[in-house]
This record gives sequence, C-alpha cells and structure tokens, in this order.
Amino acid sequence: MLIVAMGPPSAFTRWGLHILRAVADAALGAYDVATVNRVDELHDAWRSRRTEHFLAFIDIPEARIAKTLQRTRARVVAFLEDPVDVVGYVMAERAAGWRDALRTTASCLAAMHDVYLMPSTRVVRRAAGLCARDVLFAVASHLGLELSEAQLRAAFARLHAGADEAVEAQILRHVGHARPIGASPAGISAQDLGALEAACAPFRSLLESRPVECVPWPRQLFIGGEGEHGEPAARIDMTGPARFLFAGPYLHLPRGDWAAELIFSVDGNRSGNAAILDVHSGALLARGRAALPPRGDFRIELPFRVREPARPIELRLQIAEGAIEGGFRFRAATMRRRGAGGHAPHALTSAQTLQSG
Repeated sequence: MLIVAMGPPSAFTRWGLHILRAVADAALGAYDVATVNRVDELHDAWRSRRTEHFLAFIDIPEARIAKTLQRTRARVVAFLEDPVDVVGYVMAERAAGWRDALRTTASCLAAMHDVYLMPSTRVVRRAAGLCARDVLFAVASHLGLELSEAQLRAAFARLHAGADEAVEAQILRHVGHARPIGASPAGISAQDLGALEAACAPFRSLLESRPVECVPWPRQLFIGGEGEHGEPAARIDMTGPARFLFAGPYLHLPRGDWAAELIFSVDGNRSGNAAILDVHSGALLARGRAALPPRGDFRIELPFRVREPARPIELRLQIAEGAIEGGFRFRAATMRRRGAGGHAPHALTSAQTLQSG
C-alpha cells in the first residue's frame, strides 16, 4: 500500500506527518517511510522497501513527481494552510526574506497543483476549530483504515494529545517556528504585506480543491531595469537608450496555458516608441511587440504555456528604441489561465487601449 503525505513546508504539514504516522503505527504496524521529492527518490524508496506498506512524504517537490502520482492514483493526504502562513513559516525556519519565502511557497504549490485536485487526494485544512479526533478519523477513513478502540488509544498516545484537544494548541506546542493562524510574517512592511497577500490569494483555491485561475503580480515583486536597484519606480523615466524597464518576479505557475496581462500608462511619448514584452522560464516562452501611443492607459496580453512548474517565470518589458522624452507607469500584471479556445503560444499581440487621451 502506497500512502502519500504532502504539503508545502509549514507548521501544519509537519504536524500532519506526525498524525499520519500515528495512524500508520496504530493500523499498519510495520511500514517504510521516506521523504521523496524527486521521481528517482520515489522509485528507489519503493523498490528498496522492506514491508508491504510505504509512506512517502513530499514537501518541496520537483514537478515530475506530480505526473507519477497522477498515473499511480495513490492515496494522498495533503495538509494545507493559508499560503501567507506558509510564507511566514518559511521565513522563520530558514531566516529567509519574504520574497524568497514566497518563491518557495509558490514553487511547492504550483508543482503539486494537479495532485491537490485529484479525486484520490484528501485535503486537510488548518483551522481554528479543528481537533485531533477530526483529523485522525478523516485520514483513516480516506486511507480505508478502520481503527479499533485500542488502536485509537495508541494513536492518541503517540500524538501526546487528547482526542478533543485543538490541533492549533498542539502545533504551537510541538512544532518549531510555528505561529498562530493569521499572524503576519515578522519584519514585513504594510506595503510589502499587501503585495504578499495579493500574490498568495489565488493559491487559497487549493484549500477548496479548486484550480488556480488568476494570479496578480504586484509591482513590488519586480525589479527595476538597468542601473536601478529594488522594485521599479512608480513612474519610470523613458529618457535614455533602449533598455529593460523591469523584470521578475521569478515566481511559479501551475502547468497549463496562461496569458500575461500587463496594464500600464504612458505620458509625454510624443516622438513615439514600442514596448517589447517577453516571458521566460528556462527558455523564451513568448514575445510580443506593441506600439506605444503618446499617452493613455493601455493593456498588453501575451499568451504562453507552462510545461515545467518548477521553473520560475520571468516577465520582462523593454522599450525598443532610445527615447528623449516620456514616462511609463506600471499599473498591474496578472497571469490568467486560458481556456481551450485561447490563442496559440508564441503569438504576438498588440497593445489595446483602455483609455486614451
């Protein structure tokens, strides 16, 4: 029997593995267990197991392992909490900045996105009212395991918890770097917290076993162009040579067809210019060129396909020609999942005027 426990690196995932092992100890007796984040690790561990039952734990996976689990239709128990709480845990556990912690979180959720949606996956969510008994019975039921009263007592003894004790209390007591549900990550400004919330919000759909459809990438996630430090300025002076105005955010998207939507403003561009938008992820995925009118608010959409969710996405915009005037304002960047009738990848697009003056 193959049992898979998974979740991004978080306090709830650490606790979830603990309760899953308590169930396995009580119901299965002898079993093998290993952390497997790559396909070869899963294959090697499965072939070298010494018992009939194998518990695989996945937290920071490569994307290929998702396809393997989809083919095997393994019983999967996924432990999920709010993505912002995951970021806060990664920041504390690894002494990481919030942007790096966000990239780790997005990578894990994007790589296993399709596994979270499988009928054979049971998603267990961290919640204030959750008690140990609820989780234990949900896990055992999903795995098709019936526990006797003696086995239940043994499982709770393994947890060092009462059946009706709140999971939240256990997590805060036993898991290092754990923080209460909804606690803002430490050392982050209100402005950066807003950007973090916006980037994390779409992944909350996985808590309800629904796909991620629309991902906003706020300006704070990008870096400025040549000669600039930190995020792009609110208004970028176009004066100077042809160059990149911004790039980033090096985040991850689930496998599938997407469209990058960029909304921006131009002013004082009387001599004219053109914008070149491209999407990279290990290689060039798509590129589009659009003329920049003298002024106004505009939208560019560029379709592309994500085949390898583990590879970060880089969205770059450059002005095609040197400029003696003009200003550029980054308004919004949003990645939208495309339906079956969308444009083919690599198609070039033109700027669409939202409001011209």
